[in-house]
Amino acid sequence: MNIALVRIPKDFWPFIADINDYYISQLTSYIMQKFENYLLKVDIYDYMLNPELNIEKFINNTYDIILVIKHYPQPISLTRRFSLNIKLHNKETLIGLWGMGISANYEEPLVDKYADFIVLGDEASISDLIYNIYYYNDFTRTKGIVYRNNNNIVINYPILKIQNLDQLPLPYLYHIMEDTYKYSKYSILDAAEIMTSRGCYANCSFCHVSYTKSIDNSYKWYQMSPKKVVDIIYEFNKRFGIKIFRVKDLDFFGPNPKRVVDIANGIIESNLNVTIYAYTRAENIIKIKDKLKLLNKAGIKYILLGIETFLDDKLKLLNKGNNSKINIESINELISNNFCVDISLIPYSAFDTLEDIKTDLLTLKNLLLSLPKLKRAQIKSLPMSLGNVFEYYGNFNKLKIYNYNKILTIDNEILQSYLAILRLVSDPNYGPIPWFKDEKVPVIGLLAYILSSILVAKSNEVYSYLKRCKNRDEIKDILNWELQINEFIIDLLLKILDFTNKMEKIDIYSFKQLIKIVLVQLQLFNSKLPENLQKIKLPSHLKWLQIILDLDIRDH
Repeated sequence: MNIALVRIPKDFWPFIADINDYYISQLTSYIMQKFENYLLKVDIYDYMLNPELNIEKFINNTYDIILVIKHYPQPISLTRRFSLNIKLHNKETLIGLWGMGISANYEEPLVDKYADFIVLGDEASISDLIYNIYYYNDFTRTKGIVYRNNNNIVINYPILKIQNLDQLPLPYLYHIMEDTYKYSKYSILDAAEIMTSRGCYANCSFCHVSYTKSIDNSYKWYQMSPKKVVDIIYEFNKRFGIKIFRVKDLDFFGPNPKRVVDIANGIIESNLNVTIYAYTRAENIIKIKDKLKLLNKAGIKYILLGIETFLDDKLKLLNKGNNSKINIESINELISNNFCVDISLIPYSAFDTLEDIKTDLLTLKNLLLSLPKLKRAQIKSLPMSLGNVFEYYGNFNKLKIYNYNKILTIDNEILQSYLAILRLVSDPNYGPIPWFKDEKVPVIGLLAYILSSILVAKSNEVYSYLKRCKNRDEIKDILNWELQINEFIIDLLLKILDFTNKMEKIDIYSFKQLIKIVLVQLQLFNSKLPENLQKIKLPSHLKWLQIILDLDIRDH
């Protein structure tokens, strides 16, 4: 039996991957151990890690199962194009989708017939799938999948899951162990993605977890033991030279943050020099604020913090279970203990007003300005976190469905979504988007997404240059530029808000005015870099902005 595990490019993002995908790594080692004595071959096609892989060679191979690893909120239409292309060449191949957040939109791939099944379970369900195909040639026997039977969508319960995560084998680090990825110019060989718990104990209204719980009543948070986590970090560090660990857990700290303290103590006792990136909730930082120095000493020093908003009423709507005071206190605690903080915000939700967005931005700006200049550099990734209008509530997929036969058939997800928004602001037959409280919000959110995508891509290129740079004056200029990114994007978004607030409604002409503001400000900000870095190619988003400016929407 031949199986292909595939991670396709996320056109939705302005950058590609630089390390392994945990789902591919863990699944590969699990099924190779489970089916060690079977005639079974697993091939990995990670087009995010190595975009230069030959897709024709993959399509022309014969596989019994192709499992596409999909990540929330990766656009479904990209998976659709990819899968339909495979089906065109390999009609007998079974195509399945699996990954974080797949339950948020499991019906569309089946109805549209570009997936044969969706895996709701984990490695245990996939193991059952392989067994049923291997012995019975019947994937519909598998527990924990969804499939289409004529016009009916069928969920096979129970949804199988591995309950004892300590029994999982060591993930297969294909980005180091396979030459195809090891020698990719994008791969970072001293970093790896790991996962130390499954599920989530929270019930935030915007998250894919809420969708999952609606179809899986056994859904829960469960963990590896702290000892197992430390053993994995130790093995990866000593055997493969891994120094940087990106933790994919929905909450690394868990409901009892003593867990992360035990992990930190284990790392220190093992005398490991590592750096760990992980996500947690604001209230967990407050629960163990007296242990933050210990965590930092262990290398757990990059924290993605799920703030979402500084508005108490909105936090209740999002069902976050905390308040703005806790959010601000948690950021200050992390900064004062020398952590780098990646703040996650949801500023363009369906129930936001322009005033709500402005309040969040001003709170964030005041927070930044209250810090010493060098401390401000500890707050990371604001550009991307401020531009997430379509990542939540399934809004992106709703927009695609809402305009399914109306938008242009352009083979590019981002440009297609821009033009869908243009339709909404220019043609009364297409808008406004019905589930937004204020019809201006998704348009501003889209602009914020464009802006953040451009800046993230640019700063990634600049950072790559910085690692090679020997000129001290250039290094100083680059660091000063990076220090200004957060303030720049907040100020620009505030300008856009003020401009929009004066409009009765956003039409095609005012939308183009907003784009002009973004273009001019980006060019000014870019000019603050050393001249050779100004020439670093910006992503195609910038070109698309110009295309939109020149576009007569009536022609489409």
